Amino acid sequence: METFSDVTVNVFPELTFIAGSYKELTFYLNSPSGSPIDVQYMNALWELSPYNISGYVSASKTAICSDGYCTVYLLSTDTDNLSGKYTQRLSITGVIGYENRIGQGSVNIIPRIGIDNYE
Repeated sequence: METFSDVTVNVFPELTFIAGSYKELTFYLNSPSGSPIDVQYMNALWELSPYNISGYVSASKTAICSDGYCTVYLLSTDTDNLSGKYTQRLSITGVIGYENRIGQGSVNIIPRIGIDNYE
């Protein structure tokens, strides 16, 4: 079984969408050699925070993981009242409790027309 030290750390490409949009975000977890990481007994958490503001989370979701990838399902209500620049990150926690951030990237959320949704 591979460990966190074998997981490739990713910089996610910038993501842009309109507030309140349904999104499916898929993250592939692989070793430096390219083989998928066994995530069967791991928990994955996706978080969205305002850009350059540490310690505040605007949205978080548990990722559904299997066969070397994790998927996050953003419902319209998850981002309905958000707009601006954010940082997304994905963390994996193993069975003995060690957490590893395996990737992050920037997210631009465009306000919906007619909604005052600035944090």
